Amino acid sequence: MPDFLELWRNAVREGQLRTEFTATHDDVRRRWVKGDRLVVGVYDSGEGFRHYAKNLRTGEVIDAGFAEKRVPESDYFCQFNGYRALRPRASSQTECLFRCQDASDESSLLRRTPLFRIRLRHYVWNAYHNLAPIDVLGHFLWVPGTDATGLDHHEQRLDRAIVEDFLLLRSIDPNFLLLFNSVGAGASVDHLHFQAVYRQERLAIEKQSGFEMLIDATANQIVDLQHAGVPFNLVASAESVYLIARNVEPGTTLSALDVAGRIVTTDMHTYDSITREAIDAAFHRAIRLTGSPG
Repeated sequence: MPDFLELWRNAVREGQLRTEFTATHDDVRRRWVKGDRLVVGVYDSGEGFRHYAKNLRTGEVIDAGFAEKRVPESDYFCQFNGYRALRPRASSQTECLFRCQDASDESSLLRRTPLFRIRLRHYVWNAYHNLAPIDVLGHFLWVPGTDATGLDHHEQRLDRAIVEDFLLLRSIDPNFLLLFNSVGAGASVDHLHFQAVYRQERLAIEKQSGFEMLIDATANQIVDLQHAGVPFNLVASAESVYLIARNVEPGTTLSALDVAGRIVTTDMHTYDSITREAIDAAFHRAIRLTGSPG
């Protein structure tokens, strides 16, 4: 079986986790403006892996900020990750931010060499580095492809074949959580993909602390929920699969990793002020009390 953690480490040390692109929006702190050329990535500092970013127009290194803490009196973690605020933004709801049909765009997946590839039951899956990783020790985008170069565009929807591959992929490396966000449940890119994020320890969802609404998921349950048009998240480890049915709530940005217990924000005020009570309230609004479509 492949060791994804070691493959990631090698990619960082070889300088493969570096993406150049054109900024799509202004920074409120004026560290960059729309149209600036930026580079974002992960590097080996000699004392560990670190995020980095640079404005190529000004030559200035961008210290976007990073911090992580355990939320008091809880099993939740909260991460402030300012580097994720640099990511390109879509100009319309139909725009694919993977730029899967436009190799001329610097941020296109077509410009990123897959770190590795694996053939499962139905598809060949390409692992790309996330442009602004949540964890410098590993954050992949798993995207279905072919043995040839190029990517077909698939909407962020699941069918049985995709679910079966998901259930196979989640068991390959126990160091990672495998995640899926449907449209309306935290998906920021409407192109079929999973995310795999390194986990140093079991998260709240795995400890079953306050997650009575979660169920061990089967392929039939997942597909039924998709067919019913209910937004949902999947959180999977080598040991368990959780299906989280979501309420339709405009503006909700909670992702699968958030509901798993590792909440990621680009807003320092949110990071500083977060409490167990605020998390519980947000989850109460966003999450259905049952994982079944009925």
